[in-house]
Order: sequence, then structure tokens, then C-alpha cells
Amino acid sequence: MVSQAAGRILRKVGHGVDRFLGPLRQWRLSGSGLARNMGAKSIDDLWDTLLKNPSPAMVSPADAAEFRAASPVGAAAILSRAGDVLIRRVNLATAGALLLPQPVSWSLDYKTSHIWPKGRFSKFQHQGPAAPGDVKIPWELSRQQWLIPLGQAYVMTGEERYAQSAREYIEDWLDHNPYGATVNWGSASEAAMRVFTWNWLFHAIGKSEAWGDGRFRARFLQTIHSHGVFIEKRVDRRDMEGIHYLVCAAGLVFAGLFFGRGREPERWEQAGWGILENEIDHQFHADGVSRENSTAFHRLATEVFLYTALYRQRCNRPAPELYKERLRKMGAYILAYSRPDGQPPLFGEGDGARMLPFRFAQLDDHRYLAGIIGLMTDDGGLCARFSGPRDEVFWVLGSAMAQKLPESFSLISDPSSVAFREGGVFIMKNKVDHLFINCGPMGDGGNGHNDLLSFEAYLDGVSVISDSGAYGFEAPEERSGGFRKTAFHSTPMVNGEEINPEPGAGAGKPMPMLYNWTPGERYDLFSGSHTGYHRLSSPVTVKRTIVLDKALHGLIVEDSLTGSGIRNSVVPFHVSAGFSIKGLDGNMALLTHNGSKFLMAWRAEGWAVRTVKGWMALRYGVKQERPVVEFYANSGPRKLLVVIIPANGAPDSPIKYAKESLEKLV
Repeated sequence: MVSQAAGRILRKVGHGVDRFLGPLRQWRLSGSGLARNMGAKSIDDLWDTLLKNPSPAMVSPADAAEFRAASPVGAAAILSRAGDVLIRRVNLATAGALLLPQPVSWSLDYKTSHIWPKGRFSKFQHQGPAAPGDVKIPWELSRQQWLIPLGQAYVMTGEERYAQSAREYIEDWLDHNPYGATVNWGSASEAAMRVFTWNWLFHAIGKSEAWGDGRFRARFLQTIHSHGVFIEKRVDRRDMEGIHYLVCAAGLVFAGLFFGRGREPERWEQAGWGILENEIDHQFHADGVSRENSTAFHRLATEVFLYTALYRQRCNRPAPELYKERLRKMGAYILAYSRPDGQPPLFGEGDGARMLPFRFAQLDDHRYLAGIIGLMTDDGGLCARFSGPRDEVFWVLGSAMAQKLPESFSLISDPSSVAFREGGVFIMKNKVDHLFINCGPMGDGGNGHNDLLSFEAYLDGVSVISDSGAYGFEAPEERSGGFRKTAFHSTPMVNGEEINPEPGAGAGKPMPMLYNWTPGERYDLFSGSHTGYHRLSSPVTVKRTIVLDKALHGLIVEDSLTGSGIRNSVVPFHVSAGFSIKGLDGNMALLTHNGSKFLMAWRAEGWAVRTVKGWMALRYGVKQERPVVEFYANSGPRKLLVVIIPANGAPDSPIKYAKESLEKLV
């Protein structure tokens, strides 16, 4: 322990020294100094040489023309988004629509109006309960991913106004964010995010007249180099968790391949790739499920591993087969958890973070990654099962590759139910039904929720039961656990206790237990439990059985709570936003939404039932009210049987139907 503490102190001292030496190093490598360091005669010579290096994603005007022909709606959306950026209108996942001031307030939380002052970034509290604002807002703004539509618009049209605008925003950032001296240098992974954006923008816009000024070119190249130095000095497994470590590793690869040659860039690339090769086995289960236990972070981590491997492949550095095989598993998991409408479940933490977002409609559709993985790894099965828009595939791989995928925009072409046993995810589905059940290990890195045995239910083409999502890491509601808590998930809660009092903690994590997984032609059956309440002085066992009837699109949930330590228990069903509920006074209610009607029936001896106000966050920082049906009891072991089924064609006695179905299966 002493050596670990001493190591942390030494690393912090090193970071402090770097904050003072960084500006000096930048001055030494400014202009001709950087060119000489890279073996070039001048900055212009270096610029032209770097433009010949491969781009991390498509920048071909010919491919862009084919994209416009294949996806006129997608192209129009990009040009519209670029037009907004020209007039300083941007849209952030963390803050929504903004009108940026001139100059931009890069260190401002646009929601609370808090501004982090200039100075050594480590001096200021920028995360955690004591933080004065949400640092993710200036951080996302400083990633400058909202400039990507300008690059896309330039590639599609060749119009200089897009290049000029991108240059002005980048210069504005450089003017107001000196090395290590603002909150936007508060995280090495945020520096890496800028490297991803600027690398692609360089290849998309670098030949424009607007980017031809020698002073701008020198500052731009110098800044990417200084970002590589900054990341290298801070990427350390002992100081980082999960996704942040991966993003930093990818940042080193992107900075290294951007320059392509030179002692430092080569070292960055080798170090970053070494980390990713090692971590792909540590960050994902063998079945492809992220250990973070978050679908949002599964998407981001998949982008990191995939796009970095693609970039290296373009530089004639192919990934090993074992790496590709794990990518295939990650892609198969994405296809499995995507609902028929393309949406993923809301499980675990998430802030909408992306690596290189090229499409801005239906932001939560992850299926493009399965298509890109299938094409990159030559997996015909993944390609054949692909569904959804191909816009991102065009921008990542180019037109010829994108057109190898089937053109399908909605229906999932692989309706088979599937279990991801190592990751603990069980998915029941057909073409109109989709159940996502969590019976896996608690997520690593603090990004998992108290959601063991919780589920989402999409029945007969309608989302009926949904997770609460992630409202915001720094929001007041989240500082005490908020949306991570057991009560925010459709899973039993005993004695008001959390399933896991310390989400993310290693020792003492609740263990999931699978009893039965039997998919079938008509019925799918799941049965499982967990040890979360075994820690109580009088242990309690929660067992849940879930059945999907694919013929009637019916959901059956049976809960059994046993043990002498039960003082009270609550079983919530978080109904999706927009539903209204009528008739809770008996043993059946009607759930209605936009003309869709579902019966919810129950056998609940010893339970009372009520509706309470709940919340769901479809994206970071934005929540909406929704109803929660709560069953609650104040003593003793209890059993609860609940059925949700479309009203049209429902059996006369849903409970009798449920009991008979369970008797057949269990």
C-alpha cells in the first residue's frame, strides 16, 4: 500500500512538472522546430506529407457523392447541421441546443452558468458531489465533435465556408485553452477525444484554402503533438478505470499514426496499441458483453477498439485474428440487444459519448457497428444479419464497402433469442417482441447500476417496460446514487436496501445465479436469482422467473421472496413514458399509449398495489415523467405473479393463462 501511495504521489508530481514544462516544450517545437523534429523541411512540407498518410475514416469526395445519392435524407441532415454550426448553433448530448457566444466560453457549464477559472486544472474541483457544475458540458464542447458536420459538408460540396468556420472554432479553442491551464485539460481521455476529431478534420479539410495559412498550420500540428505528449504522460492503469483507459490508449494510437514517423509518434502508437490488444480481453467477456454492464459504454468501447484497429489496418498494420474474433462477438451482442425499432436498452451509465459520430439522427441506434465489424473482419454472418441505416458505414468505410450491406431500415433480420451467459444477459425476441434481462455480474468501473434481475420489455412493437437510464453523473439527483439505485429498476427490493450498497466495488459484489434458460419456438423461459440480500442479518433470497409467449406477445413474471428477514418488500414495474394506467383497484389494469392497449394482471396475495411517479432519462441530463406500478408488502415471504399482454386477443383469464403456461414450462 505504501508503494502504491508513493507511486501516485510521484505521478502527480510528474504531472505538475509537465504543466510547467509543457508550454516550454510547445515553444521549442513551434513552427520549424516541429517540422525538423519530424524530418520535414518546413511546416508546409510536413503538412503536405501528413495529408498523404491514411485517414482514420472516409474523406473521399467521390464516396461522398455516392453517399448523397444513396442517402439524400442523411446528406440533407448533415448539411442542415453544418449550417447550424455556421451560425453558432450546436447541439450537445450533455446540454442540448446552444447558441455559442463569440468568442466561445469553453470552460462554461451552460446549464448552471458556472465558469471554471484558468489555472492548473488539478487545483479545481471539477467532478464529484462537491463540483460547482457539470464539467461534462465544457468537456463535450471542447471535444469539437460538433465540427464533424462541417468536415462532412466540405467533403460533399467543396465549399470554403465550412473549412473557414472549422478553422475559426479551432483557433478560438487554441486561444483560450493553453496547455494544462484550463478545466478542458482536466482529463487525458478528453484530450484523446480532441485528437480523434482533429485527426479526421485534418484529412477532410486539410487541402482547403482556409487551412492554408502557415501560422494556423503550425499551431494545429503543434497542438496535436502536445496532446500526444499530454496523454502519454498520464495514461496509467493504476490511475484510470475502464473506458477512460481505453480512450487514452486509442488517443496515443491516433496521435502516433497521424504523424506516422518520428521517435515519439512511433512510441505512442506502439504503447497505445499494446494497451488495446491486452485490454480487449479484460474489458469484454468472451461472449462479447462489456464488463462495464452498460449498453452506452459498450457502444463507445466498441468504437474505440474497432476504429483504432481500422485506422491501423489502413496503415498496413492489421489486427490479429483473436482481436477480430472478439470484435465479432461485440458486434453480435449489439445486434442481439437492439430492439426491432433499432433502439438499445437503457441499462447502465451513459452520457452519449462517441468516438467519431458521423450521423446525428437516431443517435441511440448502435447497429452500424455490427455492419462495420462484419465488413472489417469479413464476417458474412454479421453482414447478412445487419439491419438499419448505412450512413455511418459510408463515412467510416466508404461507398463500396457500405453497399455490400443489405439496405434495411427497421426490422431486425435475426429474431432468434440468445443468451450471453458470461455477461449475464438473456434476450428473448422475435420480429415484434424483445426482452432484455440482466442476470450478470455487477458492472466494473462504477458504470453498472443496481439492476440485477431487472428487464426491459418491448411487446408487439411497443416499449412497455423500460429502464430508467442515466440522468447525469453530476446532476443533484445522481449525487446520492439517483438513477443507479435499485428503486429505479424493475427488480424486487427488500427492506429498502440496495442490492449492492457500493456499486463498482470489487469484493462483496452480489453474485447472479442462473437456474434455467430455455428458449423455444413459442415460449422462452428464464429463471434466476442473486445474492444481494444474503448479506442481511437474516438472509433473503429473491428468485425471478420470466416467460415470453411469442404467439400472444405476452410477458409473465413470477417473483419469489424467501427468508425470515423480510420486513417489507417492493416490486416496481417501470412503465415506459407516455402510458396511462387505469383500474388498479382489482387485480387487473389497462395500460394505454397512442392507441396501443395492454392488460396488466396479477395474483398478489398479501401485496398491495399503487402507481407512483417515476422518471426515465432517454439521454444525459434530460428526464421525463412516467408511471411506475409498485407492488408492496410489509411482512413475510411473498410470491407475486404478473402478466402483461396485448388487450386485443388476450385470454379471458390472464392469470389462469399464466399459471397454466408456467406449469407447462417449469
